[in-house]
Amino acid sequence: MIKDWSSERILPPDEGPEYFFHLAPFAVYDGSTDRSGYYDPRGLQHFGGGAPFIHTTPSLHQIEFELPYFQQLEAGDFWMLTIFRERLDGIKITVFEENDLIYHHLWGGLVRETYRLDRAWKCDNNMLHVGG
Repeated sequence: MIKDWSSERILPPDEGPEYFFHLAPFAVYDGSTDRSGYYDPRGLQHFGGGAPFIHTTPSLHQIEFELPYFQQLEAGDFWMLTIFRERLDGIKITVFEENDLIYHHLWGGLVRETYRLDRAWKCDNNMLHVGG
């Protein structure tokens, strides 16, 4: 994991996906969210390695099949945050590319209106299911 985050490219407003996806274990979401729904897991050592941003992917496919972190998770329940790009006023978004994958880092906490929360679960066969 890189430590010099200043080398990341800032994402211009007219580039990138319409949505960002962020998978969080129930305990991480609950412990990082206040009563109003403001979510900020930045800096957690046990989740994200203490990174100063929220790590997201541009697709569910990337989480399920290509993100090494997902492969290490045990089967179980999670929250899937679908983050709406047009609602991220004032939050810097940077791009990190590694092994032909693109990640987006959000440099701020998320007010409740910026994301949709769906239940997700990982099965024993490493498939991710969202909704329901």
